[in-house]
Amino acid sequence: MWKIRALRAGIRLDGPLGTRAAVVVTTAGFAGSLLAGSIVQAPPAAANMGICAIQRQNLFGGTPTPPPPAPTADGVGYGYVYDADCAADPGDRVVADPAYQYNSTRNPNSVDHVDVGSYVVRFAGLGQPGGIAHVTAYGPDLAPAAPGEPPQTGQCKVASWRSNGPDQLVAVRCFTPSGQPVDRQFTASYTNMRAFSGYDYGYLFANNPTAASYTPDPSSQYSTNVDQPLNKVVRTGVGRYTVAMTGVVVNATYNSVLVSAAGITYDPATKRVVNGNVTCQVSGSYGSTATIGCYAGGKPADSQFTLTYVGKGNLFDAPNRPKSGGTSGALPSSYAWAAAGTTGTPQADWAFSTYGTGTMAQVYDPSTGITKVTMPPYTGWGDVQAVAHGDQAGYCGVVNWSDQAVEVQCWDGYGNISALPFNVFFTGRDW
Repeated sequence: MWKIRALRAGIRLDGPLGTRAAVVVTTAGFAGSLLAGSIVQAPPAAANMGICAIQRQNLFGGTPTPPPPAPTADGVGYGYVYDADCAADPGDRVVADPAYQYNSTRNPNSVDHVDVGSYVVRFAGLGQPGGIAHVTAYGPDLAPAAPGEPPQTGQCKVASWRSNGPDQLVAVRCFTPSGQPVDRQFTASYTNMRAFSGYDYGYLFANNPTAASYTPDPSSQYSTNVDQPLNKVVRTGVGRYTVAMTGVVVNATYNSVLVSAAGITYDPATKRVVNGNVTCQVSGSYGSTATIGCYAGGKPADSQFTLTYVGKGNLFDAPNRPKSGGTSGALPSSYAWAAAGTTGTPQADWAFSTYGTGTMAQVYDPSTGITKVTMPPYTGWGDVQAVAHGDQAGYCGVVNWSDQAVEVQCWDGYGNISALPFNVFFTGRDW
């Protein structure tokens, strides 16, 4: 039985644009079918309580009007979503604001709040097996709940993903540094594209964390050069992996890697999650090889992870959209490697933008631990992902993004604000 209730917190817009509320649909359980019927908007109310109330993403230039639905290719495509109401009651479905979601099938994405720190993102019309999913926590650090307690922070991981009829369901779980479930805002993305879009691109799901060496399932990996052997994962130690993206051109510069921790493990006796505090990061990358480190509470820990490799393109394997012109379905995008705790220009060899990197810059604020990275192109709409880089255990989240800039904050393995290097990615839309 479906019912529609008012959203407890809307998304504020600056200036005369007024206020817009997202849509919440209450369901009886986990990730039911899409709502058949009308969707209503509710007036805004007080801000959400808890860690996920920390910040709302401002909309720039109003909310775009999407074009009519485009023909789809049997569930092939990509999408992203920003979950702005992570404190909606368990059982609620939030239809994301159109300014901060995208689906190449032109269907709306939604987020189900299943339980504390547990969400299911529904990418409508993308119901294909395989593909790859990523997630990044959104929002800055919070002050401790009480004197002597650690700061309230949290990270999110990809629990699983699967097709459900015509749709793709991506389960997201968010946890505190000690592994306790916590409601948290996040950005999530999914693609099953194999489009050969003219740049180096590949992804894989590393699902066998204790195997010495293995080739991930062909349905959950892809590279642009399909004539080469399949991608390979080698475990070099506890929580340490070397990934050989054998199907991409060996290009030592102008590439980047995104990694998300994946998988949930339960204690059969307590039924509690035992790997909630596991995070994964990019230890290093060169050419078509990347080294990955996974940690739990600052100590190495074996883990599943998802990985996307991109060289001069976007995270979805969609065509690049230049500053002027471009074809339907082409996306503007940028990425950069930001050095730890510095102000200056991101290293040119590890940066890319479809609009050119000439205006890229980074500014570090030591009082907050936030690094602001200027990344053209930008209109205020799109998806942002970030991941810690290097051998120091930690994780990074997106604090905010605005016109041509992304703010990133990082923490060490114990949840303390820390200046870490990171990779950051922006992807826009084709309309």
